[in-house]
Amino acid sequence: MVNFIPLPALSPEGRGNIFLDQVVDSARTYLNSRKDWESLKCTMGHVYPEPMNMPTLIFVYNADSGLVNTLLDIGHKIVSPKTYACNLCAITHSTFSMRDEWKNFVDELKQPIEFLHRDELAKQYGIHDATLPAVFRKKNGGLEMWISHEEINRCHSLNDLKRLVEQKRQP
Repeated sequence: MVNFIPLPALSPEGRGNIFLDQVVDSARTYLNSRKDWESLKCTMGHVYPEPMNMPTLIFVYNADSGLVNTLLDIGHKIVSPKTYACNLCAITHSTFSMRDEWKNFVDELKQPIEFLHRDELAKQYGIHDATLPAVFRKKNGGLEMWISHEEINRCHSLNDLKRLVEQKRQP
C-alpha cells in the first residue's frame, strides 16, 4: 500500500492548480536532497528521465525488493560473494550502494533507465518466468529481452558490463 501525503495544489499566486510536473519536480528535489536517497534508490525502482524518442532500458536484478531482502543480500555478499545469485548487482553495487562509476555511466547514456528487482518486474510488467539478471527494452508498450542473463554473467567487471551496454546500443 502506498501512502500519499496531501500537498497544496495552489499556484504561487494562489489562483488555481499547479501543473503535475511542478509537483514531480518538487518531490524529486526533496528526495535528491536527502542523504539516504542513494540507499532508497537501491531498494526501490529508480527511473531516470525519459526522452520521448528512445526506448526505456530496464535493468532487472535477480533479487527481491524490500528491507529484509536487501539485508539478506548484503549478508550474502559479505559472507559468500562468489555464490551471490545476481551478477548485475555484484558488478554495479558495492556492499551497500550503487557504484559511482556505474551511476555516472548510466547518467551519461541520456536514455530512459529503470532499475527493478525480480518482484517489481512481476508486479509492474507481469513477467514471472524470466531468467535474471537481465536487461529489457521497453518499446511501444511491450518489453523485449535486450541483454540476457548469459551475457551479464559473462561480464567479470564493471568495464565489461559497460562495454556490453555500449555494443548493444550501436545500430
